[in-house]
Amino acid sequence: SLKRRILEVMTELKPYRDADFNVSKLAELSSIQGYTVSYILGKSFKKKFSDFVNEYRILEAKEKLVDPSLSHFKISTHAYDCGFNSLSAFNAAFKKFTGMTPSNYKNHMNGSLSDL
Repeated sequence: SLKRRILEVMTELKPYRDADFNVSKLAELSSIQGYTVSYILGKSFKKKFSDFVNEYRILEAKEKLVDPSLSHFKISTHAYDCGFNSLSAFNAAFKKFTGMTPSNYKNHMNGSLSDL
């Protein structure tokens, strides 16, 4: 139930969009002690806080990068909107989770979509 509460906070409130989001804020939003949040992330999710949060940020960024209605925005805009405080951190996390750069992902996915 604590795990579910953390997931609900992340999906419903999207606090990861805040570049200053941290374990304390997640604990406060989910009404769980900070050390318990860290424990749950490590034991139940098998992730460090930064990877847990960045996964949400990258999932949202991937959606934004291929959304035709958002194509006029720069990649950096999406990075900051998703909670990253620097483009280099965004690029590193994006590559870690997808195996490609944001530009390559956008070009690859847009190319795939146009082939349909």
